[in-house]
Amino acid sequence: MADKGAIWQKTEMDLSKLVRLLFIALVVPPLLSQTLQFDAATIKPGVGQATVNGVVGFTQGGRCRGVDDPAPPSGPLPPTPLGRCVFTNVSLKLLVALAYPDTTGIPINTRITGGPGWVNSEQFEVQGAAADPATTTHAQLLSMLQRLLTDRFKLQWHHESKQMQGFALLPAKGGPKVNKGTGDVTQAGASFSRGTGKIYGMNSSMASLARTLGGYVGGPVSDETGLEGTYEFTLPLTASANEERIAEIMSGLPEYLGLRLESRKVTVDIMVIDNVEKPEP
Repeated sequence: MADKGAIWQKTEMDLSKLVRLLFIALVVPPLLSQTLQFDAATIKPGVGQATVNGVVGFTQGGRCRGVDDPAPPSGPLPPTPLGRCVFTNVSLKLLVALAYPDTTGIPINTRITGGPGWVNSEQFEVQGAAADPATTTHAQLLSMLQRLLTDRFKLQWHHESKQMQGFALLPAKGGPKVNKGTGDVTQAGASFSRGTGKIYGMNSSMASLARTLGGYVGGPVSDETGLEGTYEFTLPLTASANEERIAEIMSGLPEYLGLRLESRKVTVDIMVIDNVEKPEP
């Protein structure tokens, strides 16, 4: 005769399994259907050289433009229409980096690892359009781009923490010299110029400044200023060589912004690609 306790334990396990199956069947599909996705999207091989604004050459890059983004800046690529993500000649790794924005300024090849060789070498033309451009925000477009990477490229990845040499952004002796930002912060966001001439911020957080500085000094920068809110500032740059520019930033930050960089070990979040496939034509 079967033990009653064993029978009850088996029945309890069967009920638990049934509940899990019902959850998967009834809850998971609606959650997936609610995930933001593009109303229309195309992926094509990169075009290489192209004629843009009457000039033949190689152009690379792109952006997502939500209703809360500022007007698109002038450049070698045509302006991105509202409610769209448009990328030209981008590798899969660069597309992943754009879909999951960096907050520290570390190089892409350090921040994103793994995957086959073609994630670096092959280039793609990617376009995605939201159903309602007039109401779609930048964050929502990034969510749609992430969904496209999962659906079309079968991207799977995981996080890892890694310690590496970097910098902390701190107040300098005498205190910060940045001015409070003005205007509608939600609408304005942050704006930077990364060409020669200056690093500047309009309604920009110190975290955004730290991220931009990381792109110049070659290592992650952690915001430890303790400054909340947004600010306006300008850091002039005249040097062209990388080593000279780093030295100029180190000396210019205290003079112009009342901030400084201190070398230290920084813990950063690394993306490791577990699986990725070339999209179907």
